[in-house]
Amino acid sequence: MTRLVTALLLWLAPAQACEPLDAGEKPRVERASDGRGVHISYRTRLLVPLAAIDQLLSMPSSFPQWLPGVSEATATADGFVAIYLLPWPLGRVREVIRVERRAHPDGGVSFDWRRISGDFKRDDTCWRLRSIDATTTEVIYSANLQLHRWVPMSLMRRAERRALPRAAANLENAAADMP
Repeated sequence: MTRLVTALLLWLAPAQACEPLDAGEKPRVERASDGRGVHISYRTRLLVPLAAIDQLLSMPSSFPQWLPGVSEATATADGFVAIYLLPWPLGRVREVIRVERRAHPDGGVSFDWRRISGDFKRDDTCWRLRSIDATTTEVIYSANLQLHRWVPMSLMRRAERRALPRAAANLENAAADMP
């Protein structure tokens, strides 16, 4: 009975997509606290101004340029539609995402991505940007993902540990090239 109650409480607990664990240098991939999919967290500093990263995250057409796996992204009225080309066993994945951009009192911004429809069961992602100084931005990525098919945790962990640092480097390069 205790296990059932514990499982029910975990299932009912709200996901904290925008409050990552202390991620350090490597992305962390763990079971989501509610037991549905995985929680991914990553924290890094990029040597570009916050405004340039803000602009790229506001422009879905730029996603294929810097976000690994995205082959195309099209803006919608309140978000975007993205096509991902992912490794086996996923292949081509289509997602419709609603985006909410929030400004914070400290001058930072957050982009909350929420799955509307698509090939994932769950895709709740948050990009939190905070200016360290005029040329440095802290980026905190946090996501709760659940796929429609089972994928071993080891494959998810390996994929995210490769993709997120590459995405950060690509984002930094793309932001540095902004006019």
